[in-house]
Amino acid sequence: MTTISRRHAHEAGFSLAELLVTIAVLGLIMAAVLGIYTVTQRSTSIGTAAEDAQVVTRVTLETIVTDLQLINAGRPTSAGAITTATATSLTLLGDVDNDTLDASGNNATVSTADSAPGNTVVHVSSTQGFAVGELLSVQYFGTPKLMSSGAISETRQITSITGQNLSLGTPLTNSYPKDVSIVRSVETVTYNYTNAAGGTLTRTIGALAPDTLATNCPTFQLTYWQGSVPAAQILNPSTQALRDQIKEIRISLACRAQSGDQTAVRTMTTTVRPRNL
Repeated sequence: MTTISRRHAHEAGFSLAELLVTIAVLGLIMAAVLGIYTVTQRSTSIGTAAEDAQVVTRVTLETIVTDLQLINAGRPTSAGAITTATATSLTLLGDVDNDTLDASGNNATVSTADSAPGNTVVHVSSTQGFAVGELLSVQYFGTPKLMSSGAISETRQITSITGQNLSLGTPLTNSYPKDVSIVRSVETVTYNYTNAAGGTLTRTIGALAPDTLATNCPTFQLTYWQGSVPAAQILNPSTQALRDQIKEIRISLACRAQSGDQTAVRTMTTTVRPRNL
């Protein structure tokens, strides 16, 4: 009996109280680990959402700024370079893509023969980058080709393209010598913001379908300013005369991004002074 009792005492396990304490401690440890994991996941999601929102906002803003800097590029006069200007939309004229180049990468020129006053067809060295409906800008800066008070230029709408011939909607006013008169395309670019899909910003070139630059952007605002010092805001540029006074455009853009169950919004603002106005 004595031997058996000693063996049972030696082999005795944990008591119920000890098991309960152990389980409670393990539960606390697991709860702490789960809490740390949850906080880490949440922080990661917040960081990812913030980074994504910032990237979308920055890239979209850079696209807008690039186009706005080229307002009126390739045109002989700044009048009419901005055709609509509201708080959420803007239409501009300018050679924003600089793609009217010949096979050697040089600017396309009047080719074969001089273009005389009254001509409605211009033969060019390359039609790359030109499209029906766009404006043709013809420029002659004299010989050598330097900007001077004697420079002549004009724009005409392209109605058709046949081979290397550009047909124009209205006749030319001036004469443009071959090989030294530069021809460029002038695009019509429209930015438009609507409340669709949480705020959608589109960019449209000419008659092409709108290209969606960004969605889920709760804020997009344009304001317009004169070139005076200090700059004076043009509150409602509803007439062409007022739009022709615009020398500075300020942009505010906010875009939202989501990662997991976390969302973030990033807002950026900038000021653009078009080079050719």
